[in-house]
Amino acid sequence: MKEKRLKVLFIAGSYPPALCGIGDYTALLVRELSARISAHVLTSSFYNTKEDKSRIKVYPVVGAWKIKNLKKIMGTVSGIRPDIVHIQYPSAAYKKNLLFNFLPLIIKISNPRVKVISTFHEPVHRLGITGQLRMIPNMLFSDGCIFIEEEGYKKLPLLNKAAAAAKKRAFIPAGSNIPKAAYDPEYRRKIMKRAGIGPKKKLLITFGFINRIKNYETLFNAYDKSQFSWIHIGSIDPNNVYQAGFLRSALKAGEKIFFTGYLSAKETAKLLACADVSVFPFSDGVTDRHATFMAALNQPAYIAASHADKRGYDKSSNVYY
Repeated sequence: MKEKRLKVLFIAGSYPPALCGIGDYTALLVRELSARISAHVLTSSFYNTKEDKSRIKVYPVVGAWKIKNLKKIMGTVSGIRPDIVHIQYPSAAYKKNLLFNFLPLIIKISNPRVKVISTFHEPVHRLGITGQLRMIPNMLFSDGCIFIEEEGYKKLPLLNKAAAAAKKRAFIPAGSNIPKAAYDPEYRRKIMKRAGIGPKKKLLITFGFINRIKNYETLFNAYDKSQFSWIHIGSIDPNNVYQAGFLRSALKAGEKIFFTGYLSAKETAKLLACADVSVFPFSDGVTDRHATFMAALNQPAYIAASHADKRGYDKSSNVYY
């Protein structure tokens, strides 16, 4: 007799091909678990994610995470009849719609036998008061809470900690969605030629979505341009107010940053492995929840990074904090 598999529905605001760390995390988690469970994914419809009814069943049906779409969302959940619903939070796709904060409660009312698990990818204590209060229903009505870093739970605001206190809790680092790679001199020559960088230059690499928290402006004129050239793994959007301002400031400072545009996970790993230094000057310091930093840790190259507490060179990880 064939053993019945546990049926798990993952709910995420984004899913590949969306360019999102949490979406990539969800896809990797689902892929690894799909050999042992019946895996289903409910996600947004506006990232060109394709419906898939193969081994991993993907339902990109949510046009907006609003009350008007509750019937469609719950219709999909009811049709799948999951044993567990695993919700990923946050996502830019959810915007600030309260529906998502009460989704664990709605699912439990609809089917009390379903276990709801919520994974919190961002530190709640860094949210404003409104954001902290919005998170209370997510924690209160989930059966279990997963935090990407233990520090995220320890620093929970009082009301949030009270909401999560009686729940089953786990602390599971996100890890990296980028594979390991070896130093490849031929690939290094290829990317430097594409970027118009001379063969004697050293490579300073940054990686990820450019926003205020990443603090890349601190690198302007902070390194020897006669020795290093700056390559950023990612793109720049002139229609994004912050990124447009970053680009203007970079040009004013005389920076010549080469933006690679989108790279596959394999190419990203190869470029990080070719760096003379990968730099992460984040304003709040790097932690295990920063997938870009974890990706660089996977490679043999030297890293310079900010940290809330650590200082100096850590030989075991080849990181200077």
